[in-house]
Amino acid sequence: MTTFKRRLALGLALWWSLIPSVLAADPMPLKDLQQALEVAQPQIQFTRTPPTATAFIPEQAVLQGYTLGVGDVLEVHLFNPRVNLLYSLTVGPEGQIVIPRLGAFTVAGKTTAEVQQLIVNRAPARDPVEISVTLQRVRPIQVMVTGFVESPGFVQVPWGTRLLDVVRRAGGVRQSGSLRQLHLRQGGREQTLDLYRFHYQGDLQANPVLKGGEQIHIPALGPHVALIGQLQQPGIYEVRPGDSLSQLLSLAGGLKPAADPQGAVYWPQGLSQGRPEVLPLTPDYALSAGDVLYYPLRRLPSEEKLIHIYGQVRDPGVLAYRPALTLAEALRGVGGPLQTADLGAIKISRLKGDNREVVQANLQAYLFEGQSDTSLMLEPGDVILVPETFFVIRNVTELTTLLLSLLGIVSVVINLSRGGA
Repeated sequence: MTTFKRRLALGLALWWSLIPSVLAADPMPLKDLQQALEVAQPQIQFTRTPPTATAFIPEQAVLQGYTLGVGDVLEVHLFNPRVNLLYSLTVGPEGQIVIPRLGAFTVAGKTTAEVQQLIVNRAPARDPVEISVTLQRVRPIQVMVTGFVESPGFVQVPWGTRLLDVVRRAGGVRQSGSLRQLHLRQGGREQTLDLYRFHYQGDLQANPVLKGGEQIHIPALGPHVALIGQLQQPGIYEVRPGDSLSQLLSLAGGLKPAADPQGAVYWPQGLSQGRPEVLPLTPDYALSAGDVLYYPLRRLPSEEKLIHIYGQVRDPGVLAYRPALTLAEALRGVGGPLQTADLGAIKISRLKGDNREVVQANLQAYLFEGQSDTSLMLEPGDVILVPETFFVIRNVTELTTLLLSLLGIVSVVINLSRGGA
């Protein structure tokens, strides 16, 4: 009998552990979260944009002081009133070019200006010619790309190509790859790069020029958070160690002018885990993996005479404020609380000057125990969140299913016990 009771208790504990505590969130944050999920794909898609088919021309700033190497193509122009010769010459494996009637020139490691002077020095003095040497096409280089990309391996690109274009030629970052922890090994030096900084903020240091022989590694996707609501670029953002809230908001383009920075709704570890918090977050606050942060619209002065009610109520929405309005009356105005409501842990975000503070109200103690609570008197502009109780059996059907399943477990245990006997 003792063994039977132990197994029955174990079965009950198992079933209760499978009952989720799902937060009934405000429909507007849920809608904004869906929009954030929709823009999460373009955040990776920018690494998959195919390179343009036009001839690659390095940036002029990158070409300053450029020295020639094997595979570079030079355009050499010799002309005077009687001569007009134009040659397209590729630097050979030995670092040389050959000009008809002038011979071979070693050009590897030299600039175009230095090559031009070499040719001037060798040109015949009896029939002077003007000489022009320009870089027509830069040499190809090879870069190794590994990790979470569509086509890992060696990628051949022109000298001076930036890292992002190399990743694009490798097919782009996979859905499970990181955009903020790319590892680059270049000339014995290793660094970690954040493509968000280039894509969202135009930081060229996060998208360096490659000169050949580099290794790029794309690690697995790191922890990420959802920034939704009134932001310039709401979406799902990967979080690097040490990232502060202000840094993440900067990646998201900052808040829109109509956003309410003091009324942020914060779901630690996601909408389905725990309860939301309505509180102002400091700029140095560090978000954790799975967090959801929602910035609502800033209310106009006329809206400060309204009461907003969300969560476990029948008809979430807005009520007009009137003097001496109580929390119980406000809940009746939106159809009353649901059976799943936790009336002992209601949170009220309340205006206090230009900021907000969070007040916790225990309506259950007032209704069933007769305790008085000044927080049950509402003020203009209050935002009320009625959370869900931790353990919920939502209806009779679910209870019946649970009991039948437990009886099934008991039957199996009894049969096993008899078989063992």
